[in-house]
Amino acid sequence: MKRAIPLVFVFFLMSSAFALEMGNPIRVQSADVNVIIIGNGTISGSIGANDTIEIKLQTFSGNETQGVIGITEILQIGNRTINATHESDEFGNRYAIFKISNIESANFKYTINARIRTNSAVFELQDYDLGNPINAETQFLQESTYIQSNDAGIRSLAFSTLNSNSVLENAIKASEFAHGYITYDLDYFTTVLSAKEVLDVRRGTCDEFSNLTAALLRARGIPTKYIVGYVYSGKKWDTHAWLEFFVPGTGWIALDATYLEAGFVDGTHVVLAKLLDQSSAVDSITATETLSIKIEKDEDVIVNDFSNFQKYTGLNVLFPGDLKSKENFDFNLEIANLTNGKFIVPIEMRLHEKFAYESPERLVLLNPSEQKTLYWNADAPNTEGLNYIYGYAIRGFDQEVEGNVSVYAAEGETANIANIKLVAIVPEIANARLTIKIILKNSGALDGSADINISGAGVSKNTAEQIPSNTQKTLKYEFSDWNYGAMNVYISGPGIAHVQNIEILQEKETEKPEGGGQEGNAADAGEEEGAGGIPALPENIDFLLIAAIAVLAGVAVVLAILLLRRK
Repeated sequence: MKRAIPLVFVFFLMSSAFALEMGNPIRVQSADVNVIIIGNGTISGSIGANDTIEIKLQTFSGNETQGVIGITEILQIGNRTINATHESDEFGNRYAIFKISNIESANFKYTINARIRTNSAVFELQDYDLGNPINAETQFLQESTYIQSNDAGIRSLAFSTLNSNSVLENAIKASEFAHGYITYDLDYFTTVLSAKEVLDVRRGTCDEFSNLTAALLRARGIPTKYIVGYVYSGKKWDTHAWLEFFVPGTGWIALDATYLEAGFVDGTHVVLAKLLDQSSAVDSITATETLSIKIEKDEDVIVNDFSNFQKYTGLNVLFPGDLKSKENFDFNLEIANLTNGKFIVPIEMRLHEKFAYESPERLVLLNPSEQKTLYWNADAPNTEGLNYIYGYAIRGFDQEVEGNVSVYAAEGETANIANIKLVAIVPEIANARLTIKIILKNSGALDGSADINISGAGVSKNTAEQIPSNTQKTLKYEFSDWNYGAMNVYISGPGIAHVQNIEILQEKETEKPEGGGQEGNAADAGEEEGAGGIPALPENIDFLLIAAIAVLAGVAVVLAILLLRRK
């Protein structure tokens, strides 16, 4: 008897040996690399003459952003070398399969050595209006194990946060939300949290960033693939997860919420598989029931060559003159599209660590030859009676601009106040209760009070909350009596005057694989109100009543015929 058993892996991740120093990975357009995966396996149990083992591993294939120059896939056991056979899954991913019979040794070693050239193109993007639902690639709109895009809370969050009908603008909003909401935490490296779980814990690695972003995009009616592979972090190569979203007329577009890249991802992204979610990214073994297998897996990437992006943008940063110690000031960055194409620009603004400011990383959608201005507010450091010159850096995908800003000893207009900013508003629905989670951050020198007003969807709440200085605070408001429908949240206080409309939506029924209608914008969603968290009646209730009446009428006719025959 045979059984399918998951591979037991002990990972020895990337030794990061590479021949060339790549520097900032976001600058890399194309890379020539060898990805080497080695598995040293041990077979335990009573090995018989008729025992067999089949090992199925994800392997590399070419796609729109990478080509496989050459690949070796072998397994060595005893004195034999076994070459891989191949098969593909429903998503077109390629698997290397090693079949071992006549097992002469309890130890084996497999090697996958793929030479790959990536090519990350800055797309000449086309946008799409979600007022017309996307009816292609609908299998990637489905809810999955880790991406609960049908969940009522996630749908409500998606339609309030991704509140544009532009697919590209919504891709930016989803990426920036996840990137700002989740704290990168390596303690979660060996676990995978679902989109709902990461909304609660707000921590994770690339899997969590990708799951939350994908859930928001799918909930908003944008087909989204889950990508697994490898990436260079700037320090080392490692396994990684990111996404692709579908734009009719353009195709599949890459997005990486972990590193805040959208419209394209840098050329250090090496694709292994494109999936519905992480639960599909599993290598496996089928073996005789009496056997068990343990594999120690080692992975490495060697860089043979790479090239950086050419210049696509013009950058110009503007600081105020005569900046003073502890002064609160505004500065801005002018960014210009130097091409005739439409693309999304990742921008990172880095001041010296002694400056206090928010949102250093942003995504900017630029039309052909368009120029935009980005704004920041910051507090200058306390120079304690001395004059200082501080460095800054602007990092884009096509260039880096460095400079200096002078701060003088004379004290400026100090921001000795509370400065409250909104991090996120997250609706959650569970056990017939509605929870509105509001996350506020006070980066000011003083404590501050925020006035909160929540109204609509059958609820009303007015309260004032104290937000301590230099603190992020999560506020939760629970309601047991509420309705589906429109809700308004108004927050006011020092530094903030924010109004947000939230549509509290029902959970979406799971669609069959063959699909059905898709959702467009919130106005087209056709949600009906229910009371106190009780779902509304199905939209096809009239049809069901008519069908029931027709069945009863048919039964009546049959009974009438039988009675006439008896007479």
